[in-house]
Amino acid sequence: MSKNPFSNLFSKKEGRRDWSTVLSLSVGFLLVAGAAVLAAWPQKSPEPGTTPPTNVVTPSNTRGPVAVVTPPDDTKAVAGTIFSRTTPTPGHTATPAPTPIQTPDTPQAPHATPKVLKELQLPSQGAAGMRFSQDALVFSTTLKQWMTHNGLDLCCTEGTPVAAAADGTVVSVKNDALMGMTVTIEHTDSVKTIYSSLQETVKVKAGDQLKKGDIIGAVGTTAISECEEGAHLHFEVWINDKPIDPACYLELPKGE
Repeated sequence: MSKNPFSNLFSKKEGRRDWSTVLSLSVGFLLVAGAAVLAAWPQKSPEPGTTPPTNVVTPSNTRGPVAVVTPPDDTKAVAGTIFSRTTPTPGHTATPAPTPIQTPDTPQAPHATPKVLKELQLPSQGAAGMRFSQDALVFSTTLKQWMTHNGLDLCCTEGTPVAAAADGTVVSVKNDALMGMTVTIEHTDSVKTIYSSLQETVKVKAGDQLKKGDIIGAVGTTAISECEEGAHLHFEVWINDKPIDPACYLELPKGE
């Protein structure tokens, strides 16, 4: 039988086909393995300074976040000094420099004032310390930071009686991690007052019905976040779950 002259050529073609198949499978395997490695590769952490320098501190009493801004080194910090907040532009990483602003001598009350607030009384006798400030920053001597302040601090001798500022119902009595012993009184569905940094022994409990002037406790030093101020009452007024300036409705001692 004569030898087929095309047999060798056919074998070579089959061999090339086999090697082509092996090469295709190898490339496919390498592509799949590379994709798996890239998926598992740790992401690069953002470089320091690429996030805005504003920190947010949320007290455990859920009264809302407190914006904190660290001033530049050349800013002279004075306790209670008020500064406006600045908004960094996109991509700006420098610490915003607080800008001094002029605050009105008489706080402005909301246009629609609930009746109960018109009859509000000073909860304790004392000089006004750190004032209410939501649209500007004040310097905290305790936290060494610029921050907002939800209430009015009344500096008193420790043990000075604290009274309900208006008729209402005690909704909570708790020892807050930041603000110390705190009593919250609800006056209407939309209005409540908060009394913090009281002595640990209070005279009321949740559910008690109070009249304006009823004693609820005494001034203490239990507010860790304001301990550098000494004995004082931290007093807050809230309308529709938003803090407002208590000084709008209180007759503060002359000169305050």
